[in-house]
Amino acid sequence: MAEWQTLSSKNIHETHWIRLIEDRVSIPSGKNLTYTYVQMVNHGVAVVAVNSTGDILLQKNYRHTLQKDLWEIPSGHMDIGEGPLEAAQRELSEEAGLRSDHWIELGPIVLAPGIGDIHMHLFAALDAYSDQNSQRDEEEPISEQAFLPESRVRHMLKENEIPEADTLISLYRYLDTIKPKETA
Repeated sequence: MAEWQTLSSKNIHETHWIRLIEDRVSIPSGKNLTYTYVQMVNHGVAVVAVNSTGDILLQKNYRHTLQKDLWEIPSGHMDIGEGPLEAAQRELSEEAGLRSDHWIELGPIVLAPGIGDIHMHLFAALDAYSDQNSQRDEEEPISEQAFLPESRVRHMLKENEIPEADTLISLYRYLDTIKPKETA
């Protein structure tokens, strides 16, 4: 079977975080079409922060695209020259004022591949504690944050109270792969 061919590609719009790309492509049927997608300038990171008692940090972020608050885990973008773990550590400090000395990689994911080139690196930060030296990012749209018992987080997942994709995947990867190994 023939493969997709990119005939031309142009950057329609770019910000510090994203690019909007428009490709002219030839698909296997031989038809040409325009394919527009979002590309992240740098990969993203997301962190499941767990305190010493096993409670999981969730924070309520305002998302303008949906015009509502969502329960999420700390996440953000890698800065130029930053590795995924370094970015995850920085984001946890900036968003939640926390640190951890015990990090576990939960793996990479790709979000919305039909409309975007959006790569995320997922981590768990175990035994998270207050970072007295953190420089909180005051521009973050976080209205509330709390360490919630695992049972409450599982209930929120079951009741579809957490719709944001990298939060869902991170929590399930932590709860279904890392957490069972710790209790075995």
